[in-house]
Amino acid sequence: ARKVTWRDVLAYPFVAQRGEYSAKIDRDLSAHSRDLRLHPSDEVTYVTTALSMVSSGLGLTACPEFVRPLAKSFGLHMRAVVEPKMVREFCIFVKRQQELNPAAASLLTALKEVARKL
Repeated sequence: ARKVTWRDVLAYPFVAQRGEYSAKIDRDLSAHSRDLRLHPSDEVTYVTTALSMVSSGLGLTACPEFVRPLAKSFGLHMRAVVEPKMVREFCIFVKRQQELNPAAASLLTALKEVARKL
């Protein structure tokens, strides 16, 4: 499959999610190149609305990887956008001097393993 760039994506109507998610994408794009900017054809509040609009042929949208199963339920395929590459930082907060329950400890271990591979 051919690699997809943000220039490719922005050639189509773009359904943006209101708020920080799309604003961060726009800031990252403009930092990479002055002519890469989000000009959404529509803005929605919920990812399900964006996916519904895309499945109806009204444009494309951007979603985090964890949305993949939901996108599949709408009959959509997700493709990674490779250029410019966007990296998201996140933090894990834990209460000091409190032992994590087994599920949280397993999640933290898995995240550390993934982070080491990056």
